[in-house]
Amino acid sequence: MTFFKTGRNLLNVVAATVIAAGVVFGQETGTFNLSTWTGTGTGWNTAAGDVLTIEDGGNVRVTGTAGNNQRIAVDVNAVASITLENVVITRPGANNSALELPDDANVKVILEGPNNVLTGGTNRAGLHVQTTATLTIEGTGSLTARGTFGSYGSAGIGGGHGDYQIYRNSGTIIINSGTITAIGAGDPDYAFYAGAGIGGGDEGSSGNITINGGVVTATGNGNAQGIGRGGDASNSHGTLTMNGNAIVFAGSVGDMELSRKVSGILIIGTEQNWYGDEIILTNNATIPAGYLLIVDSDKTLTIPSGMTLTNNGEAIKVGTINHGEPNYGTWGGE
Repeated sequence: MTFFKTGRNLLNVVAATVIAAGVVFGQETGTFNLSTWTGTGTGWNTAAGDVLTIEDGGNVRVTGTAGNNQRIAVDVNAVASITLENVVITRPGANNSALELPDDANVKVILEGPNNVLTGGTNRAGLHVQTTATLTIEGTGSLTARGTFGSYGSAGIGGGHGDYQIYRNSGTIIINSGTITAIGAGDPDYAFYAGAGIGGGDEGSSGNITINGGVVTATGNGNAQGIGRGGDASNSHGTLTMNGNAIVFAGSVGDMELSRKVSGILIIGTEQNWYGDEIILTNNATIPAGYLLIVDSDKTLTIPSGMTLTNNGEAIKVGTINHGEPNYGTWGGE
């Protein structure tokens, strides 16, 4: 158990200061309040009017609720860090994402607070990660990212609509911690016009996805996968690598290659996939309705002190769930 805790703390220290090889961030360079559309410091600009643009080298804390057609975008080729503290962007305008990562951007998003919501405009992902972009998510907060259907489907996190090829596919996505819910959108009448929860948009392929920690719930729409490709089955589902202590709930997963699953729990409906014998929660977690968690006789799930595992689905405990203060956290029921 000590090994897991030490490893996790070391990972968090490194991730808090290093975003990419050779690039180290110190203190925040600026802040911006979406509710008042005002900010301080550097690392951002609003030269594009209703777009908060994060500049190369920026380390910006964003708060508040955006108005109509207001959104966040990152400069092309930028290496940047964005802290989302209870940010709500649900009306970014047609064919716009709430948060846009263009090609070759390398961005760390830090989640703080229980109410970060990113919803795409028609045909676009809530959090768009273009093909050669890299997104890293971490933090103690929560994020709900939704695609929006117009004429085409879109991912919650990843690719957008299929009408423009540059927006369909998803780039590289790394999740180190946080509580993340990603919901794809699609045509209710045509299942192939649909986006993944995390991955490709309508007619889009997924990039490489790595989940090292946190709690992730990913739901695709129509034929799209929870984690993987969009609704067109001819596209690539990309890869899914799992390390650390992540718990992932997914409607479906394109890549089930065992060699890329080192540790964590992957639950697909009632199908259980434990990678390793002991998993230690890194964030508060909820078993969603429609999902089943089974702790077999040779498995141990540890809830650290101060954390809670809530059961809104089903759970079968044959093995061990370490819970109960003062040494452990709260188990919300079997």
